Amino acid sequence: MSKSSTGAGAASVFGGHDSIAPPIFLSVTVENGDPNEVVLTYNRALDLTSIPDTGDFTVTAHTISTVSLAGSTVHLIVSVNFISTDVCYVTYTKGAAPIRSDVGEIDAATLASTLIINNVL
Repeated sequence: MSKSSTGAGAASVFGGHDSIAPPIFLSVTVENGDPNEVVLTYNRALDLTSIPDTGDFTVTAHTISTVSLAGSTVHLIVSVNFISTDVCYVTYTKGAAPIRSDVGEIDAATLASTLIINNVL
């Protein structure tokens, strides 16, 4: 028996939040309360057992010391706090432990140079 991506059953496989699909990048910010933490937000829960290496990311003018995951977010701790005038970008390249969904373990896409929304006052 073959499965089709069309028809009534397709929505349960490819449709809603609980379906098997890759996490989609939504935003990246650094907040005033945590000026050394860059947070990447995705549209779905992430596989918390697949923690990317610090070398899978770059942040302009900052060294990444730690990567952690929580829910649908990736947290990058940088060695030097952001200041209000910083204009920085983040990149992500899939490595041995990629960002992936908690359902189906499908990898998130590589992230090209993306402007970090800097909310540091």
